[in-house]
Amino acid sequence: MVKVGVTQPSGLLSTVIIGNSVTYIGEAAFSLCNRLSSITIPKSVKAFGPAVFFRSTNLTTIESLIEEPFAFGSNLVDDFSKVILFVPAGTKSKYESTDGWKRFHHIVEG
Repeated sequence: MVKVGVTQPSGLLSTVIIGNSVTYIGEAAFSLCNRLSSITIPKSVKAFGPAVFFRSTNLTTIESLIEEPFAFGSNLVDDFSKVILFVPAGTKSKYESTDGWKRFHHIVEG
């Protein structure tokens, strides 16, 4: 299992593309990354720890390449209404019905 964890001083990052070998994004991995505005999550990710994007206040876009969304807790991001979630074509209904993901107010299929 390959894990990812990023905290300060990496708060200078604005865009992150996580590599295809990552399967788990750990607790608070991108917390306090105040300049982070977008992130791409590969389809290899199978689980999140809690508060992955805690207080990453400028995060506006998450692109998830995950084709079979998994359930996660309710505290992935601080405000689900401020983040646009882009998902693979044909998966929007899966995201809208999966715990955690369904909290996003804006899910765009592409």
